[in-house]
Amino acid sequence: MSLLDVPLLVRLQAEFRLSMKRLLDDLCLDLEGQYADVAKSLALPVAYFRFLGHALERDAYAHWKVAGWIEALNDLVYFIDLLQQIREEQNPREFAAQLFAECEEKFFENSYLDDLFPRGVSQTSGLERRLNELCTRLTQELTQESLCLVPGLPMLWCASHKIPSWAIEVRLDHNVERAELFGTMAIGMEGDMYEAPPSVKRALKQLAGHAMILVEPHDLSLKVGRTVMPLCMRRGNRLEWSWMHRPPVVAIETRSGAVTAGPTLVYGKDRQPRVVAATPPDQVARIGRAWGIIQEAWP
Repeated sequence: MSLLDVPLLVRLQAEFRLSMKRLLDDLCLDLEGQYADVAKSLALPVAYFRFLGHALERDAYAHWKVAGWIEALNDLVYFIDLLQQIREEQNPREFAAQLFAECEEKFFENSYLDDLFPRGVSQTSGLERRLNELCTRLTQELTQESLCLVPGLPMLWCASHKIPSWAIEVRLDHNVERAELFGTMAIGMEGDMYEAPPSVKRALKQLAGHAMILVEPHDLSLKVGRTVMPLCMRRGNRLEWSWMHRPPVVAIETRSGAVTAGPTLVYGKDRQPRVVAATPPDQVARIGRAWGIIQEAWP
């Protein structure tokens, strides 16, 4: 007797992919329509998001990176709506109380409670400013992540739309939410990383990971402070990276593909993640052995 109803799972995956694609389309429509002014003030690249949506393959909409990105965009649209509301709100105290209750009840993985109510209580004073800061931060994170989902796509975007250059603020510090190492960029959806050379890492460290990515039709560059360094070149359908390629770390090969091990979160004494580190080889081996045992038990 099979533990899983495979045809049912296939149908559920197809429905999930379609729902995520429709959600992305609907969010872009909202950002181009009723939220166009706020989206413009945030420099949110909605047209590029649409371009990305068309470039993604069908199966990609079920990938955790794409689904997570679309869900984060959904969060941003929600907060943009709140930002518009609070600017017209006649009773800001009641508005703050309702939002505080929603943040406690509705959000799970990302509550945003600390961003909007840092004192842990409903707080009217400064709420519009905090909402705007949250929208600005989410815009930066979403835009940076969108650049990395499909390798080379930002350059194709500039080339196809005759855009000579496009500058995007990025942060290349330890990212515990995406489990990305300092001074690296995770490109694509298979676990490939590109690591900055030591000189770039030193420059990034001085600026707490802050930098700009400069996109041109055939080149990607990284600007750290006043220094511009090559990152990637597009030659036809081929990409030439200047940074060191770090391929996915394979724990075990299976019939459905490789099981890979990403970086590891390092926790502090307060049980909060502090930094991201490469996963030790012995831990990768343990993951492989555990997966092998699962395969033997449920072939």
